[in-house]
Order: sequence, then structure tokens, then C-alpha cells
Amino acid sequence: MTERGEGLTKLYNSFHDPMQKSKDLWLLRKVHELIDHTVADLYGWHDLDVRHDFRETRQGFRYAIDPTIEVEMLDRLLELNHHRHQGEHTGEA
Repeated sequence: MTERGEGLTKLYNSFHDPMQKSKDLWLLRKVHELIDHTVADLYGWHDLDVRHDFRETRQGFRYAIDPTIEVEMLDRLLELNHHRHQGEHTGEA
């Protein structure tokens, strides 16, 4: 952001723009991919296809995993959170 002289919003607008192919944006996209793959691997969710691509959304193009996979990941994280919360209240945490 400092090198580009951009704030977070402008940076991520460039991040999601398929026409933007600079090395720093490529690296940032790879970091996002690594985070999503790491989360899936750590939880043993090897059945999820977390490949990233530019996708058309209501907000325009976004560089992300398939929306159905994103929802599945969030649902699984929410379920784990509910189990952990329940365990804290039953002494099983």
C-alpha cells in the first residue's frame, strides 16, 4: 500500500481487477490462496476445491474461490464454533 500510495480500498479494487497483473498484486493473490488452502488443510477438508479465479459477482469481478465452496467453508467453521461454544458451557472444551 505504501509503495503504491493507495489505501486498502483502492488496493483491493486493483486486487480484484483481472486486468491488473503487477507482481505485487500477483503476490497478494497468492497469499490469499495460501490462507484458504491452509485453512482447508488444517481442518482436513481435502474434499473442498479451493481453487481461485476471477469471478463475476454483484460487486463486479472478485478474485476468490467458488462461492459455493466459500459458503461451505464458512458453514463448517460456524459449526466448529458452535461445538466449541457448547463444549465451553458443558465443561468439555
